[in-house]
Amino acid sequence: MYYIFAVLYVEVDEYTDRCRSGGVTIHGLHASTAPRRQQQHKPPTLEKYEFVPYVTDKYVSQSPSLKSYAALCRHYALQSLKNLQQSSASAINQVTLQNILDELSEECQLMVEDVFPYEASTSLLELLKQKTKSKDIQKDRLWRNPLQPETLKPALDIVIENNTSPCLNVLEVDAENCRCYRDVCPQMLSHPMMNVCYRVTGRADDISPEERDQYNLSPEQWNLSDSPPNIKPPNLIILQNVLHKQSNLKQTLQNITKALDQDGFLLVQEVTRNFPIMLAVHYLQENIPVVDDSDARSHYCFCTEERWIQLFKEMGLNLIYKRSDGIMSSLFLLRKIKPLIPVSVIDVSCYNCTWFEDMKSQILKLADGSSNKMLWLSANTGSPNGVVGMVNCLRREEGGTNVR
Repeated sequence: MYYIFAVLYVEVDEYTDRCRSGGVTIHGLHASTAPRRQQQHKPPTLEKYEFVPYVTDKYVSQSPSLKSYAALCRHYALQSLKNLQQSSASAINQVTLQNILDELSEECQLMVEDVFPYEASTSLLELLKQKTKSKDIQKDRLWRNPLQPETLKPALDIVIENNTSPCLNVLEVDAENCRCYRDVCPQMLSHPMMNVCYRVTGRADDISPEERDQYNLSPEQWNLSDSPPNIKPPNLIILQNVLHKQSNLKQTLQNITKALDQDGFLLVQEVTRNFPIMLAVHYLQENIPVVDDSDARSHYCFCTEERWIQLFKEMGLNLIYKRSDGIMSSLFLLRKIKPLIPVSVIDVSCYNCTWFEDMKSQILKLADGSSNKMLWLSANTGSPNGVVGMVNCLRREEGGTNVR
């Protein structure tokens, strides 16, 4: 067995202050001793870039157990609402409840015996209310299904890539019930050099001090039915199952768009299917929404996916990204409708850099304000070409806000 060692000679001339190796010569090289105690760095984040559609009718991955679980929840929600409406004082059919619990896998349980009783007596109803209030329903898979990383991350990446400020200003509404910061903050902070100012509305006391410190949450007071307070316009407003609980949807959306930054985004998760499940939860929480615009909605306080999209468009919001689990919820990423901006596309696939001077001149025009075009850099080579890193660097230069 033979070993071939490649040797690269380095010549250092201390009199001329030159360091030369091969065809590279460095003048005035300054070197310092590496510190003995190395700084502790976070482990590197390994990612891959792949293209995903902004809007698709394909559903988020569904497991058979979750489908059957949702169907069972719907059945018992309907039964629960009928029985609760009749204020039945009959005993609970424990056999029926035990049968359904046996059919549900351990990972899929939404505490059916706690939330969706087959029959409800007065004493049990009070117990159900207490349990429903004390336990975090938002941890259930039906609620969290649209917040899976493969669904949530593309939406957050769109927000981050279109934000030019060094700190992203996020506002989550009704955070003590939604707690989306548990999913949003880790995804955002995985980006290098990303700082997030995360503010929450609602009862901040219901959020533990440990979570407030961990996610650096700042409380903010705002009732969506009122005009937005004098606060810094957020780059992103997050609403999880909040809009359908408002008495007037159009007035609420108008207040939200007023509060939003001119180039900001709105991330909305809403129940668009299996409405009885959510209605049963509201009933047991003694929090059934009171609406005065039921004619603008699909089913009492709820809207179908198609109705939400139509309503957003009527309120001047452009649908950027959409995902649905096909079981209960849909996720929408929205932005204020803006006038069309002319676009210039430069192909940077060629490695001899013949495109460089054209790109340079267009960025200079963007910097001095003589052009307001959106500059898109396109690379069609199959192998990694570094265009993503180059764009990230260019966007930090003067005039780089319009580079994509």
